[in-house]
Amino acid sequence: MDKEDIPRSEVPPAPYHVLKRYRGIGGGVGRLYEVRNDKTGNAALVLMPGPKGELRPQEDWEVRLTSHVAPPYLALEVERAPVDGQPQQLAWMLDRWATALVRIEERPEAQAHLAAGAQKPPPPPETGHRSFVGTVAMAALLALGVTPGPSSTPEPISPTAPPALAVDKQMPPVQLLTDAVQAIALPMPQGPFKGQNRPPCKSKHEVVIRGGCWVEIASRPPCGDDAFEHEGKCYMPGYSAPRPPQALNP
Repeated sequence: MDKEDIPRSEVPPAPYHVLKRYRGIGGGVGRLYEVRNDKTGNAALVLMPGPKGELRPQEDWEVRLTSHVAPPYLALEVERAPVDGQPQQLAWMLDRWATALVRIEERPEAQAHLAAGAQKPPPPPETGHRSFVGTVAMAALLALGVTPGPSSTPEPISPTAPPALAVDKQMPPVQLLTDAVQAIALPMPQGPFKGQNRPPCKSKHEVVIRGGCWVEIASRPPCGDDAFEHEGKCYMPGYSAPRPPQALNP
């Protein structure tokens, strides 16, 4: 698969720099990426829609959340809100994040990423001005029949610009393309997810596989991004009624 074949809508946009994608988090959440903000250096997470088109915000919000130990308080600070913004849209966003964070709360790599703090942002990209001027100067000298010596040769500077998808040094672009291909074949995990129904299963449509309750779906492999393959069939993890949002720190 060529890089151009990956829809830009499936990966976090700038200024987010992709580090990795969390897989095996169960269906109904979307694509969860571990990223870093290239402008601030802050560690961050980004949720993107899955192949079935879930995760469709209806309003643009920017908020800052604070948890303080002494004195004890929680703060939600709105940095940007839409005109006539609806609080239920803000509640919907927070509920989706609560669901996603519960799915990765026991993953050491998620804890390490979020607790690492900000890193120094990368230097701003060079503009193409010096390179353009150097090229024009060289062309003028050659037109006059003058061959510049080593000391007079302008040093060209290749302009760089932040790509729409910046990939961490430890994860080459080919790895991202491989991940996109593997997204259609999620293997069945060795055990149930946190919060997944366990025997005795609560629904007659659920079957027990590797200690968890699973619901077989009509699709056949490749199962897509939000289902898991097992012995030639596709399954979704069985969950009870959605759990209410939970705080990260009890």
